[in-house]
Amino acid sequence: KKLEAFDREADVVRYIFQQYLSGWSTSEIARDLTEKGIQTKLGKEQWRSTKISYILSNEKYIGDSLWQKTYSGDTFPHTQRKNKGEKAKYYVEGTHAAIVEKSVWHAVAELRMQRAGEKHPEDYYAPSAFRKKVLCGCCSSMFRLRQNRGCTYWSCRQHDTDRTICSNSQIPETVFQEAFCRLYY
Repeated sequence: KKLEAFDREADVVRYIFQQYLSGWSTSEIARDLTEKGIQTKLGKEQWRSTKISYILSNEKYIGDSLWQKTYSGDTFPHTQRKNKGEKAKYYVEGTHAAIVEKSVWHAVAELRMQRAGEKHPEDYYAPSAFRKKVLCGCCSSMFRLRQNRGCTYWSCRQHDTDRTICSNSQIPETVFQEAFCRLYY
């Protein structure tokens, strides 16, 4: 009933932190690990940059724990939800042995903020009532909010990747808002 590091996986984690501090991007690290044939914790051979980002931001590797990152909803069936401030979170230091030194982890966190250009996750997901709620009538893919030259519009994800799959073009956000108001009233 005690967290312990698995040596082979701990070496991979240390390698990821070392390479990131030496200037590699998350996608370069993922490509390198895949080419070397190192498997992920789940046994997959393909590494993704999102997994590398998760490892670089996880406080578990410095021996600390953030509790209540997720919580169970009040409705049945109970589903796990990401805690975005609905419940209290608890940060506890020194809950287990560290794999990476705190100074290295903080240096990586600072470097990640510099590389992101001081962008925060809130900048990527502008609040909108239609987010994750509008499906394409042609291909049943999710619509996403796009901004270009000061104009805000909605676009089908399949259309953005391959225009031959879906013929739906971009729809200005004002059209979405007007259509919603017509339906509501």
